Amino acid sequence: MNEYQIKGWFFTTIKNKHIDNIRKQKKMIYFENEHIFQEHVNFEENVVIKELIDRLPDKNKEVVLLRYYMNLNSTEIGKALGISPSTVRSRLSVSIQMLKEKL
Repeated sequence: MNEYQIKGWFFTTIKNKHIDNIRKQKKMIYFENEHIFQEHVNFEENVVIKELIDRLPDKNKEVVLLRYYMNLNSTEIGKALGISPSTVRSRLSVSIQMLKEKL
């Protein structure tokens, strides 16, 4: 490899690593929203969270329960409900926002 090929390879590698880091940060932000669904020691908190989830529209409640209580991923949920994985992710996002507003 000559000098220009090495520089090209080097900058392409740096660019790809940067893109990977950005994607990881987006996932971390998403997972921060999941703290709502973690196991709670406090009985009252469990009751409140279950009541809030029950108030969600049926299509949203169904997706939330499958994702956080049955631990299915968006592809598996999509197959079970007959919708696309991107629709599942969209409904989850909307559901989390709705729950945050109610908390």
